[in-house]
Formats: sequence, structure tokens, C-alpha cells
Amino acid sequence: MYFKFSLLGLIIFLLPMPVNILYMLLPPRDSVSQTTSPSKLLDFLEQGSRILFAAALCFLQSGPVPTLHHWLFYFALAFLLLYMLTWLRYFTGGRKTALLGKPFLKLPIPLAIFPVLYYLCSAFWLKNYIALGCILIFGIVHCFLTYQTFYKNAPSNAAS
Repeated sequence: MYFKFSLLGLIIFLLPMPVNILYMLLPPRDSVSQTTSPSKLLDFLEQGSRILFAAALCFLQSGPVPTLHHWLFYFALAFLLLYMLTWLRYFTGGRKTALLGKPFLKLPIPLAIFPVLYYLCSAFWLKNYIALGCILIFGIVHCFLTYQTFYKNAPSNAAS
């Protein structure tokens, strides 16, 4: 691993972001209850690991750019596509809060799981093991907090 700006890493990090901006511009039509994390430590771990992941992905490289003909590249693309399809369901389904936590292809909390799997595959494909470690921590905490939000704190969202 060496320190060098990675345009590819930046692109990989930014690809899922436009839909999040669209969500901020077009929030749910029904009421959204503001939930807080059960722990400041979990919030710190989630946000800290997200920042460290972005930094590692954008500023650390392990060697030459890997080939696009690798199964991890295709898995990353598939998870990104599933993430976008889940968001499409939300936007075309009336922008209901319940759609944010509703399973997709029988997978719970898809808006937490799909981007984490996308980033995991991408980091592994780039052989950026520092980013991989950061996204593992982020993924575990993010999925736990998302589960708490949609299944523990708001059971009516999960049932829809």
C-alpha cells in the first residue's frame, strides 16, 4: 500500500451518492420520525469508519488498477444496481417511509446492505485492505443501526 490519490477510488465512493442527494431533495411524503442512535459510541464508529473508508479508498493504492474482467468488479456493479433499484422502488412507490426499510428480494434493510456489499466488493477488488477493514466496521454498525431504526424502533415500517 502506498499513499497516492486514486481517481478510481473517488469514483467508486461517489457512485451511490447522487440518489442520496435526490432523497434529501425529495424526502418521504409521510411523516418521518426522527430516531436517535442508542449510543454515541455507535454513532462515532459509524461516522468515523465511513470517513476512514473514504480516505483509504481515495488516497491509498495497492498497485496498478485491477482489470475490469474480474468477478469482484461484476459483483460490485450488481450490488450497486440492486441499491439503485431499491431506491427506484421508493421514488416510484410514492416516497413512503415504509419503503425505506422494506425487504427487497427478501433481503431485509436493503438500503443498508446493498451499498455495504458494493463497497466491500470494490475495496476487495482494488486490494485496498485498509478500506476493506474500515467498510467492514462501518457495515456492521450501519446495518445494526438501520435494523434498530426500521425493526425495533418502528415496527410499522417493517410490516408494510
